[in-house]
Amino acid sequence: MKISVKVTKNLLPTLAQRMPQETHEITSRSLLRVQEGCRRRSRVETGEMRDAWAVAFTSPTEGEVFNDSDHVLPNEYGTRFMSAQPMLAPSIDEERPKYIGEVARMLNNLG
Repeated sequence: MKISVKVTKNLLPTLAQRMPQETHEITSRSLLRVQEGCRRRSRVETGEMRDAWAVAFTSPTEGEVFNDSDHVLPNEYGTRFMSAQPMLAPSIDEERPKYIGEVARMLNNLG
């Protein structure tokens, strides 16, 4: 059995050039939506915890949503005196299918 492959169009240079920038843009939009979801789900007494949600890139295509407020962990997980009010986990769950869809569209459009 003999198999041959004929390449009629080499898309690898296009992929290598466009993919990092497009991945950065998709990741940026996704992180901002997670941040907004966290803000929307935050309990508000003074607004300090809600306003402390932030986004930082750890590489051109990766980032994190974080909150340095002392109140976020007791609110996210609860205490023996207070029920949990999850903010980060449900925001990530809400965003996951949107992110996957955007990455799939990007990959389809690159080819």
